[in-house]
Amino acid sequence: MIASGNGKLGPFLSNGCDPLIQLYGILMAPGAFGARFSGAGFRGCCVALVDAEHGAEAASFVRREYLKLQP
Repeated sequence: MIASGNGKLGPFLSNGCDPLIQLYGILMAPGAFGARFSGAGFRGCCVALVDAEHGAEAASFVRREYLKLQP
């Protein structure tokens, strides 16, 4: 349920900026259960739930992929 429909709504509800939307796009890292926007309209944030056994791998993946988009 965490990711259900959220990626489609974010840009339409103006609860993100380009870097945040890019981050959301890569948050389905190895071991991730899902991700969604949050944050009451103040440009927001992204939250992702990741299996604890894959936490370090997911963090490394997200960091590496995000830095490709936002060096």
